[in-house]
Amino acid sequence: MEIRVRWRGLDRETLTLPGVKLRYLLTKENIDFPFPCGGEGLCGRCKVKFLENPPLPTRVERRLLSSKELEEGVRLACCAVVEESTEVELLGGGTVVPPDFLLDLADLAVSGPPPREGAFSCALDLGTTTLALSLLEVTRGSRVSVEVMTNPQRIWGEDVVSRMGASLEGKGRDLAGVIWDLLLPRLAGASYLVVAGNAVMETTLAGYPVDSLARYPFQAPFPGGEWREKPFPHYFMPLVGRFLGGDTAALLLVLDLVGAEKPALVLDLGTNAEVLLLTPGGIKAASAPAGPAFEGVGISSGIGLSPGGVTRVEMGGGELIFHTLDGGPPRGFCGSGLLSLVALLLREGVLEPSGRIREKGELAPFWRDKRGEAGLILDAGLILTQEDMRKVQLAKAAVASAWRVLLSLEEVEGELALYVAGAFGSSLTLEDLVVLGMVPSQVRRFVPMGNASLLGAEVVALSHSCMERVEELVRGVEVVDLALWEGYQEVYLECLGFSG
Repeated sequence: MEIRVRWRGLDRETLTLPGVKLRYLLTKENIDFPFPCGGEGLCGRCKVKFLENPPLPTRVERRLLSSKELEEGVRLACCAVVEESTEVELLGGGTVVPPDFLLDLADLAVSGPPPREGAFSCALDLGTTTLALSLLEVTRGSRVSVEVMTNPQRIWGEDVVSRMGASLEGKGRDLAGVIWDLLLPRLAGASYLVVAGNAVMETTLAGYPVDSLARYPFQAPFPGGEWREKPFPHYFMPLVGRFLGGDTAALLLVLDLVGAEKPALVLDLGTNAEVLLLTPGGIKAASAPAGPAFEGVGISSGIGLSPGGVTRVEMGGGELIFHTLDGGPPRGFCGSGLLSLVALLLREGVLEPSGRIREKGELAPFWRDKRGEAGLILDAGLILTQEDMRKVQLAKAAVASAWRVLLSLEEVEGELALYVAGAFGSSLTLEDLVVLGMVPSQVRRFVPMGNASLLGAEVVALSHSCMERVEELVRGVEVVDLALWEGYQEVYLECLGFSG
């Protein structure tokens, strides 16, 4: 006997047999819903609400959900088994595009004919955590719209290692399929698409196995920089090397078009962070596996680019002030808000340089009341645990150790400019970054770049000469393999603390 599952707010329903896990139904229906731990029942973040006939909670759900949530019908999509007809509400909001997400195309010197014929084209930033898709009017050289979506591959895990694992288990076609299922309806009316993503994301979308990326010497099985006609005409930005993908190539192009000064340090802060050193003598680049903390993923109160996402935390009038993406009440942290909070806690003496959250008796009265058993319970009901701090430290150490290695290979005297790409915009300050030890103290000028990966893809979608230019820039990059650099582990361990 079939049962019916209605999806609240999606104008959709599913017919299925009793005894099916909700996670399977979400995947079958291609419903964009994140599973931060890959559906292993470890994080308790894939919350849904059964409005009718909630299933009995599993042992995992009893451990990870509160008694109030269980009473209200909240369950975990990775655990819940549907036995009766029901209606399900997916908890959590959509995605917010920050106001400084992208630079203005008019500010870039883009000229010449487009790479292919067509009145409209699209550009895609194929991120590990999020996808950003823009529609372009080619004849005007202008951006029509931008949509940011959760990467549906997250059902196989949050990071590139999880995605490679899924591909190695024979899920490669599925990894590519869920992306195209999401994109194809949104590409109607466009003539072609330009894709910029890290090496793993581009490799899986192109349909190649990731075996060579999963073992030394970690080489992608294709170089990018090529056109495909199916299932929709699309161009892959060229890969720079190893885990430096087409998103790095796009960043290089944008830096070239804006006339970035040298010497400069360039950071692209995401799940797989890229670190570049620009000098008059050339470009050195390294990949830093930071994990998803910079995108607010895997953090107790992290929600990424969602309504209520905190972008910055300040002290004012004897209280904490939370700035959010949409100006609404704070619901959780995106990456910049998390780093802003940690920098504030360091200044306030709440955190030791080692990253340890001080105990109640060690804190000033304002912070003493916020110290709970697991960590800090902030004014808006947001929490920061010691485990969260550990994830921030690992991400920070990945980035800081990378630029330390690059600077040791190139003699740079005097001041450095700093260019920061990613969905951080202008929320971070140079002071925060220095306090965290994310950048060297010799940095004197900070230039936020927004989503340079998408911007670079847009430029290539508008100009054939820019397509040729990015391929030229990629050939001139010296890729530094941190794993092979003598003494790297010692440098990485030194960077775990917040002493700079």
